[in-house]
Amino acid sequence: MDKVVPIGFSLGAVTLISLADQYPEDGDAIVLHGVSWNAATLYPAFFAGFQVAAAQVDPAKWGHIPTSYTTQSTPRSREITCFYGDYDKGILPLDFELRDFDTLGASITIPSHTVYVKGYTGPVFLGNGDEDATFCGRRCGVDPYEMWPNFPNAADHVVKIYPETGHVIHLHRAVTQLIEDTHAFLLKWNI
Repeated sequence: MDKVVPIGFSLGAVTLISLADQYPEDGDAIVLHGVSWNAATLYPAFFAGFQVAAAQVDPAKWGHIPTSYTTQSTPRSREITCFYGDYDKGILPLDFELRDFDTLGASITIPSHTVYVKGYTGPVFLGNGDEDATFCGRRCGVDPYEMWPNFPNAADHVVKIYPETGHVIHLHRAVTQLIEDTHAFLLKWNI
């Protein structure tokens, strides 16, 4: 079976939306995790002080990168921005150690990539936590459902919102259901 299914999480999902617009025939299905079209909630973490220069937070690890690259400064700031509700707090130290960094520039450009994808005609799946602080400002009410008007010609639109789940959905207990739902979506389309 020669099928291509691009899967993106967070900024990877944003990039995937843009790629689907530019190359609408390159994927047999699209899977998006941890994303919405609500640009208004993207910047508070930067301005609230949760994001600081990564090179200053951990000079041994990130001292070689420009100060425009930012990350969460403490385990608590990481927890506030990425977790909510039903997760094992034992994962927090490992998650903090393995966290990545962002740039304000990448965040500022997100709205230019969460676009109207007219040419894509395959099925689309979106899974998001109902308390995603990054893309929904915590309450993910209707934000993820913006997928419908933004993928107007998709063969199918599946949106799943997982309760008691924050942005880093793959490290919450809902991940098992997310993977099952993603797998069922792909099987439905013989992928």
